[in-house]
Amino acid sequence: MDILASTIYMYVWFVIVILLHECGHFIASKFMGFSVSSICIGFGPTIFRLSRNNIEYCLKLIPLAGYCKVDELNISHAPRENNIRLLHIKKIIVYLSGPAMNLFLAIMILMTLSNPGGIIVTYVNNEYFNEQNIDNGYALKYVNNNKIVRLSDFSGLMQLNNKNEFVFFTPNGEYATVTIYVSNDNIGGLYFRRQKIIPRVMSVFMEFRSIVSQVLRVSQDYEPSRNSIDTPLSVVRNTSLPSIYRIYFFVYQLGIISFIIFFVNMLPVFVFDGYKIVYSFIPVLTGKIIHGKFEKTLNLLGFLLLFLYVFILYIR
Repeated sequence: MDILASTIYMYVWFVIVILLHECGHFIASKFMGFSVSSICIGFGPTIFRLSRNNIEYCLKLIPLAGYCKVDELNISHAPRENNIRLLHIKKIIVYLSGPAMNLFLAIMILMTLSNPGGIIVTYVNNEYFNEQNIDNGYALKYVNNNKIVRLSDFSGLMQLNNKNEFVFFTPNGEYATVTIYVSNDNIGGLYFRRQKIIPRVMSVFMEFRSIVSQVLRVSQDYEPSRNSIDTPLSVVRNTSLPSIYRIYFFVYQLGIISFIIFFVNMLPVFVFDGYKIVYSFIPVLTGKIIHGKFEKTLNLLGFLLLFLYVFILYIR
C-alpha cells in the first residue's frame, strides 16, 4: 500500500511540473509565431491522446520527461526568416520559457504557502524555553523532525504527553535544539509570526542553494539532516500527522521538485534546455546557421559533458 501511495504522489508531482514546463514552451512558441504540432507529457505507453486544431496532446505512462514539438526548433527545418539572429533569439526565448515556468512555480509556493526560513518567535513567556535561552527573533524550523510549513505547525506537530524536539535557527546563524516533555500545562507562552518579505526572499534563496548543493553533490547541506528532508514521501503518507499539514507539505515538495526541474534543465549539457540555449547563442553571435561537422562536434561535446557529470555523481 505504501508503494502504491508513493507512486501516486510522485506521479502527480511530476505530471504537474512537467506539464507546466511544456506549457511554458507551448505558450512562448505560440507568442513567437512558431508552429506547434504536439505537446506530450512522459514517455512509454500512451494513456491519453487528444487532437485539437492540428495539435496533438498526449499523456504517457512515465512522467519523467516531456516534449513540445515545434517545427521551427527542428534543426532540419528551413528557416522562414531572413534574419538568422532574430530567429535564434526567438528560439532562446522558447527554450527559456519552460524552465522559467518551473522557477516561477517554485518561488510562488515557497514565498506564499510555506515558511522556508521557519516561523519567527515574537514573545517568550515559558520557563522551559527561557531556560534554553530561546528569545525573540529565533526561527523555529523543525518540530519532531518535521519541517515547519505553516504558522500553526508549532502546535499541530507536537505530541502531547510525550518528549518533543524543537529546532530553532538563531540570529547568529546557529542551530539550537530544545527537547522537553510537552503537556497542556507547560507549552503555552510562545508566540510566532511569519518572516518579513526580505528575510523570506533570502530564505527561499538559501533553500534553492541547498537544493543545488544536493543535486551537484558539491557540498554538505546547509541545514542539519532531518527525516522529513530525507524522505518527503514518508511525511505525506504519515497518517499520524495532521491532514492539513500533509497537504501543505505536499504542495511545498511540489515547489522543491519544480525548482529541481528548473535547475537540471538549465545545465548546459546534452538534451537539456541549457544546452539548446547555448547552442542557439552561436548563430546569434555569428549570424550564421550551424551546419555539418561543427554541429556534430557540439552534440558530441554535450553528450560527453552529460556522461562526465553522471560519472562524477557516481564516484562521489
